[in-house]
Formats: sequence, structure tokens, C-alpha cells
Amino acid sequence: MKWEPFSMKLILNIHAHLDLSKHLDTTVYTCLTMAFYALCCLGELTVKSLKAFDPKKHVKCSNVEMDVKDRHDLLMTKIFRVYWAQQDNHTNPKTALLNHFAINNPTSESHLFTWKHPKGMRPLTQTEFWKRVSGIVKGAHLGNLKGHGLHIGGTLEYLLCGVPFNVVNFMGRWTSEAFTAYLHKHVLILAPYLQPNSYTIV
Repeated sequence: MKWEPFSMKLILNIHAHLDLSKHLDTTVYTCLTMAFYALCCLGELTVKSLKAFDPKKHVKCSNVEMDVKDRHDLLMTKIFRVYWAQQDNHTNPKTALLNHFAINNPTSESHLFTWKHPKGMRPLTQTEFWKRVSGIVKGAHLGNLKGHGLHIGGTLEYLLCGVPFNVVNFMGRWTSEAFTAYLHKHVLILAPYLQPNSYTIV
């Protein structure tokens, strides 16, 4: 099934409806931006239930390696086998993550998206994440979206910025069939590659 993709504009709209001084809101927004830029499926970052957190399986705060440099001194953040780079607007996942750490103060071995609930610290469940996001999306009439649209939306964002197909495919850990299925709908991705100066006729 082809989900409607998230976009940077949509994330900024959601940001405008969140209060990042609140425990749940800042956690949800951190997860949202990280999933988008790291090309993660929501299930990779959240847990299925409050009691489902497994420190050997799920992402923990101690798994975050911030400001990792490459040979050109470019900075990235690494979490397990996914990466993302700092952005220059309100969708910046680094700013969101640092705010989440300050507001919720999870321990190093806690689930990365642990937040302060009135009844105690809780890992972020996929249900809780989507309840908050979908409430904003529906209330503000922002579209008809599902969680998998984050993975797709991040993929489209990188492609539209000119990141090569093979790099995005690797980053998003797509199977070739699933990856190409979404490209047929998005002529804007293919347009730059189809111009006369973008290829050589042999």
C-alpha cells in the first residue's frame, strides 16, 4: 500500500501545534524528526507496549553518538546503524534531541524516547506517538497520513535534494521493489535526471 508521505513543511506545521516544554510533546517531536531524517520506520524507534522495552533490542540513550566526524570534518549523529545530520530549521533532530534530554532527563540505559508521564517514566509507544501526531494532523486538516509515511517522506526529501538513488536506498534500508514502487508517483524526483544535460548519449 502506498502511504501519503510526510514532508519538511508538514513537520514544521506539526511543530507549530506542539509545546516542546511538555514531556510528551518534546519526545514525540524528537522521534518524528529523527525518523524522518534517518529514514527509519516508526517501529525501529518506538516500542509496541509499555512493558515491551528490551535494552538488548531497542534503542537506548547510550546508543547515541553525537557529532561523529568524517574525513572532511562533516558532522553526523549515529544511532545504531542509522545516521542523520543537523538541519538549519525547526526540523533539526539534534536540537529536538537535546531538548528532549533536558526536559525528560532519561538515564543512559533507558529507551531513547523515555518521557515523564504523571505515573512515572515511560518508553514511547508507537500508539502514543501516533495518537499525538494524528490528533494534530486531523485537527489542523493537514492530510491523511500513516506512520510509514515518515520513511517514505524522508526518502523523497533526500531524493528531491539530489542525493543519489543508491545512497538513499542504502540509507533507508529499502528493498529494491519497495523503493522503486514509490518513485513512479513522483515525477519531480525523476525530472532532473531526464534533462538533456544530465546524461550522455553514446
